[in-house]
Amino acid sequence: MEETEREYNNRISLCRYLEALMKEYKDAHAREHILMSENVEKTARALEIRLEAMNEFRAQILAERGHFVTQDKYDAQHQALNVLLDAKIEVVEKDQAEQKAAVSNIKGRMSAIAAAITVGLIIVQMFLHFVVK
Repeated sequence: MEETEREYNNRISLCRYLEALMKEYKDAHAREHILMSENVEKTARALEIRLEAMNEFRAQILAERGHFVTQDKYDAQHQALNVLLDAKIEVVEKDQAEQKAAVSNIKGRMSAIAAAITVGLIIVQMFLHFVVK
């Protein structure tokens, strides 16, 4: 009977050992589920923050999009400005040519007046030289 009692004790020990292993496994499994749940929550929060930042960036881009000029509009306005600038350059060049002509005319008149005054003075001096003597 001793052997049967020993076998019985071994079976009880084995049974307790297996029960302890099962309890450990269940506890570890429960902890694993809790950790996975926490990990999913943290990941969801991080993803939510990233999505919020992306939405803000998208809104900023959409708001700034209205401030940019399209290439066609830019080309049309640039061409119109070039035409206007060319016309103004022509006006300035024409005014400059007219001013140069006016300055040349004034210089010619001043030279003629200076020559007339010189001739007049020479005549006055000759008159005074021959008549006053």
